[in-house]
Amino acid sequence: MKNLCFLLPFTVCCGALLAQSSEVTPVVTHQVRFLAAEPGDAAPDATKPLIINTFTIMGDNVTGTPCYSCVTGATTPNLGVLQPSGIVKAGTQYQVNVFLVDQSYTGSCTYTFEVTRKSTVIYSANTTFTETAPTTILLGTALTVPTGTTAGGAALSTTAVCGSSTTKSSSTIYITG
Repeated sequence: MKNLCFLLPFTVCCGALLAQSSEVTPVVTHQVRFLAAEPGDAAPDATKPLIINTFTIMGDNVTGTPCYSCVTGATTPNLGVLQPSGIVKAGTQYQVNVFLVDQSYTGSCTYTFEVTRKSTVIYSANTTFTETAPTTILLGTALTVPTGTTAGGAALSTTAVCGSSTTKSSSTIYITG
């Protein structure tokens, strides 16, 4: 019985350690909240893109971001996003925040998150959600640039494919070893 009391916690702890990995599978948090139209906002226009991918940024992986209308004291709709890092270390987990505006598309959208250097893909992950227009879309996902990635400049991008509409935003990052 004494051995069992020792082995059970030991087995659970060792199993948890073995299950951990430095390369983290992304878990996308999909947050959508309808923002009220502001006076003077343009109505959806059939000549404009269905989905507009406004920005993609990468920073420290912190809780509480991204969030809608969470800036204390703000009197208008706002976004709480992480501070972009610019310089990221391979093997460290970061967070990517993406903001899109859905003017008039309702249906399935596939979002692809990529880190590329020239034409070489360093990291890629995707997820699919159903969207209902009109709305804004705020996504947050964890991303770890693989260990062993050569130091240098790279592009972080998010591509949204919603029906026949494709939109992309990107930002520049610098990877350190």
